[in-house]
Amino acid sequence: MTIPLPLQDDIQLKNCHIVFPQPEIIGFTGGAGYGHTGLYGNHMSSVLPLGGSRFRIYQTKRLWMPDRTTTLDIGFIDTDDLSLWPLIADHYTPLVIDGLPEGVSCAQPYVLHAEGRIVMFFWIHGAGMIRYVKCESDDGKHFRIVNLDNPCLYHPSDCMVRQGEASDGLLTIKDGLQRCSSIDETAQRKISNDATSVSYDPQTGVYTLFSVMLLNGNTAPERRVEYDNARDWIRVIHRRTSHDGIEWSDAELVLVPQENDRQDLQYYVLQHV
Repeated sequence: MTIPLPLQDDIQLKNCHIVFPQPEIIGFTGGAGYGHTGLYGNHMSSVLPLGGSRFRIYQTKRLWMPDRTTTLDIGFIDTDDLSLWPLIADHYTPLVIDGLPEGVSCAQPYVLHAEGRIVMFFWIHGAGMIRYVKCESDDGKHFRIVNLDNPCLYHPSDCMVRQGEASDGLLTIKDGLQRCSSIDETAQRKISNDATSVSYDPQTGVYTLFSVMLLNGNTAPERRVEYDNARDWIRVIHRRTSHDGIEWSDAELVLVPQENDRQDLQYYVLQHV
């Protein structure tokens, strides 16, 4: 299959194509798990080595209810072969997460070995909260949230920072949204969109986080995209560091559109390992 690039003239168009080779399917691909059976995905997730030839992949399971609402939870499946994963629905095991408020969903688990234990970062959704938190575990199955009230990041629709409806188009779950009369300075500097990844350097003891910063569309009105689900924002990538995974540095922009980039170019994710 070839897809022509959006180039400037016919000569370029005839001589430059992006070629996608026929994919090799080496495991499950999902796609048949809608409705009450759930849809499993490893978007912004991770694979954790368990020792020997064992591996564990953490996943998000989404359920759609009869009233068309949706819930999210996090679980895992294990395998001895990275190219031969078992059937998800038959082997998926939900995580036990202490400190997760009742009825609140969770998604996008990023799990790694750090500080002598297993650490997980994920987004929670519900009860007015949309925030990125850190958890700790001894076995990778039973986690404890350590910073629910002092999260790593706030989504702009979290109850602590929400000022209006501009970011609602970014949300799947819109439960308990409410406006905040004023934003604390500490919370203000933590605002981010989702799609977040985290790494840990055991030699320096430093966590590094990449996530999506939402710039006000007025900063570059020529890049406004009317059909976007959040047309008042421009998505760029920022970086933060931390020594404990709780208190993070201020955002440092690392990936933004350049002058010669397409006007509708935005950056939705930067995943690293």
